[in-house]
Amino acid sequence: MSPDGSYGNIWNYRKAPYDLAVRAGSSRYGTGGELISLVHIIEHEEYYRDNTDYDIALLELFSEVTHKYARPIDLIAFRPRAGEEATITGWGRTLDGSRKAPAVLQVVKVPVIDQKDCISAYGKKEETAFRVTDRMFCAGLLKKGGKDSCQGDSGGPIVVGRQLAGLVSWGFGCAEPDYPGVYTSVADLRDWIIDTLFQNSY
Repeated sequence: MSPDGSYGNIWNYRKAPYDLAVRAGSSRYGTGGELISLVHIIEHEEYYRDNTDYDIALLELFSEVTHKYARPIDLIAFRPRAGEEATITGWGRTLDGSRKAPAVLQVVKVPVIDQKDCISAYGKKEETAFRVTDRMFCAGLLKKGGKDSCQGDSGGPIVVGRQLAGLVSWGFGCAEPDYPGVYTSVADLRDWIIDTLFQNSY
């Protein structure tokens, strides 16, 4: 599972699913773990690239993940509450605008932000790309900043209570005090995920 927007570069290079792979069971960038080819990418039919609404896609792998360090995760059933601690992992940039990815998987913990505050934070931005919808939620240190997901983290998980609560989607800059990270809400797209898996099971 990953945000649909993560595939912008894939489509730009016209890569087919079978030209891509998922690395599982490694905390080091580009090495180790288990490499499994993709056979199918299922985008949400209502994905809107201009503001990344319905920003989710499912990845079908060529074979089952068997690595001992890779485990499945439960999908959260309800939206996380404001103030709950969320854990974000990824190989994204550690500085806004940097081009260098860290060699080791990064981890940051931030609180979930009240949805009204999330909408208000981006309400002053006029561009359509900065509109928060009901399929999104925010997490971070509002008015303080300093902790956030960043470029290169898109597609990564945000976990609350050992359940997958969301996917890194977008934001304005990285770790900006007035602009928290915005995440695709798994709870609000859970039915689509389950229905799509059922329809594509063999």
